[in-house]
Amino acid sequence: MIINSIRKTTLLLTLSALVVASFLRADIVYTSTNIVCFGEDVFLDIDSDETNDFRFINRNTIVSKMALLEQRPGSLIHVSTNGINGAPLPLGYHLESPNINSNLWLTHRDVAVPLFSGHAESMEEMKYSGLWANVTNQCVGVALRKGDTYLCGWLLLTIDSGIIYLHGYAYENNPEQSIYTGRTSSYPGFTGISCSQSNAVLLVDNLIPGQNITIQKTKSLNAPTWSYSSDFIAQGLNTTFMIPITNDVQSTFFRAVMQAQ
Repeated sequence: MIINSIRKTTLLLTLSALVVASFLRADIVYTSTNIVCFGEDVFLDIDSDETNDFRFINRNTIVSKMALLEQRPGSLIHVSTNGINGAPLPLGYHLESPNINSNLWLTHRDVAVPLFSGHAESMEEMKYSGLWANVTNQCVGVALRKGDTYLCGWLLLTIDSGIIYLHGYAYENNPEQSIYTGRTSSYPGFTGISCSQSNAVLLVDNLIPGQNITIQKTKSLNAPTWSYSSDFIAQGLNTTFMIPITNDVQSTFFRAVMQAQ
């Protein structure tokens, strides 16, 4: 069940399920991957239209290594606000669509952004430098051309000792919507719940930083006299929310929700 709200998102707790409500008219398409790029070029078709959108270029010798990310025709790479092409972006970074602000996107065709380079200082040690040298869980902002418009997205990378790990990627299927790096769904939800004698702890993900969230318990036959509602402002993509438990009825309720997951 989805409940629309103009101003805020409401997360409803029930005994049988955790129901998510959102006011966003959006559709994030997310793909989880476990791709390792080392020594060979790797092509990415992010939107599965049988056209490659990006290419990881790897050039390795005994004494040197180099990696670049190439935007293929029709695709764009994000330029950070300080003018650096393809700079690492933290999770939760707000990417404006090229349809809204084209100044923050590379517009040249077949542009390859350097990720890192490595040079052997000895037979045993390779020293790496560059924007992406030894970076963990950072994003590249990307955009895909669709007709006369663009879809905004991101790639999640870790680069360690000259090896590129692609953890996943996503794009916003609505050209009028921007996207937050690392956000894998258009709707917030619960990734876990635990319960002690005094508190229920909810792990909420896919939030929008700065978004107003209301968590409330719906009426149920098992706890007809108890209700709970609380507002908070999302500080990032994920947060831990603690709800106090003051009697056995509430404890029973939250333990039932936990078992339903």
